[in-house]
Amino acid sequence: MAEMIVQSRPGEIEILPALPSAWPKGWLRGVRARGGFGLDVAWADGRPTEVVLRGAPGDETRVRHADLVRTVKIPPGGETRLDFA
Repeated sequence: MAEMIVQSRPGEIEILPALPSAWPKGWLRGVRARGGFGLDVAWADGRPTEVVLRGAPGDETRVRHADLVRTVKIPPGGETRLDFA
C-alpha cells in the first residue's frame, strides 16, 4: 500500500505514483525510502500538498511527482519541506 504513495530507487523518490482515485486526500507519516530517507506526505485532489524529507545533512536525491522533479540536498538539521504547487 505504501508503494502507491511513495516509490524509491537509488537516487530518486517518486511521490504518489499510483494513488487510487478512492483516496482523493490523505497523509502518510514516517515512510522510509532508499538512501536512508524518511518522508511525510500529505495530498489532496491527487497532488502532494506537503512533503517533508528527512535524512543526514548533505545527503542528496531527486524527488519526483508526475513531470515535476526537484533535486534536494538535506540541510543542517536533517529536514526539508518541498513544494510541488
